[in-house]
Amino acid sequence: MSFEDRLIQTLDSLDESEAERLMSGIELRGKGSERSVIKRISRTERTHIRPIRSTLMFAVVISLFLIATVTAAAAYVISAHKESVDKQFGEGAGDKLESSALLDGAVFDSEHYKLTVDTVLCTGEQLSAVITLEPKDEETLAGIKQLPLLGLSNRGFESFAAELAAQGCSISGGGYSSGFDNDDDPTKLLFFMGYDCGLAPDRTYTASLSICEKTRLKVEGAGGYVSRSDDELEANSLGTVTLTIRKNIDYRRFESADGVELGLCDIGFRCGAYHELHAFEDTPSFTFEYKDGTSKTFPGSEIGNFSFSNKGRYGGSYTKVGFARLTDTSEVMAVIIEGIRYEEVTK
Repeated sequence: MSFEDRLIQTLDSLDESEAERLMSGIELRGKGSERSVIKRISRTERTHIRPIRSTLMFAVVISLFLIATVTAAAAYVISAHKESVDKQFGEGAGDKLESSALLDGAVFDSEHYKLTVDTVLCTGEQLSAVITLEPKDEETLAGIKQLPLLGLSNRGFESFAAELAAQGCSISGGGYSSGFDNDDDPTKLLFFMGYDCGLAPDRTYTASLSICEKTRLKVEGAGGYVSRSDDELEANSLGTVTLTIRKNIDYRRFESADGVELGLCDIGFRCGAYHELHAFEDTPSFTFEYKDGTSKTFPGSEIGNFSFSNKGRYGGSYTKVGFARLTDTSEVMAVIIEGIRYEEVTK
């Protein structure tokens, strides 16, 4: 559903007095007014619902389009779980993505769960998404406390990739993981995915993704996992979401002395040369040099599990790294990997 359709749907749910109050809170300056609009739009208590006059609705629509992008986006991201985003990308990530209008908030229902796409981040080459599953009944909540694993069936991923391929977007290496909102007393399931992709910067793509419960088995008294068939996994599908994918994060361009390019952003980097990765290890992996003269070396534990290197077997050598948390790269002036220095291209 387009932003315009979602906005019209939201406005249709307001009665006339609410719409008038909404208009009174609209100003074209100051974030305080933006927050007041968001607060009014996000009200859930409805006592008298009736259509508002078309002329009034038109005025509200026009006014809302004139407000800053963050406000317009917030009209349909009010359902996003910033705490789920923090769980994947580190404390404060949800607030930062909200301020950049990078939360999603699309909601999908299944029999036992409400599924929310909290954010879909894409550089055009790297794709990351955070999805929250909330129980709709007590029995489902009880099941969450047994800490189920979430995943995709092979067939489900192939269908997802095929949908995107038909639209001209390629999806290749990467993976997914799952977690909980609270490890001690979980009430929600969290699903994270990250993939290598290739898409046009000026297009929007959509594809369905079915999230399954993967069976956990006990093996000789310890926790273990047994691979299940696609049929078995899909029989345990918890729900399906539709991801809306577009390039919404830009790389900053860096270059080595011999002309190899590196693109850097807050969710990771991609480099046109092979570099050995040390994900999840304490081994130093890369160093940032900042504009104020300081530097910081990041261990492999700062690399997420959606990273990989290719040494010339499939379309040339390259390295792609997804950060384990949202990382501020705005003041980075150089990146050093395995002794090779990549400096920011400023011209």
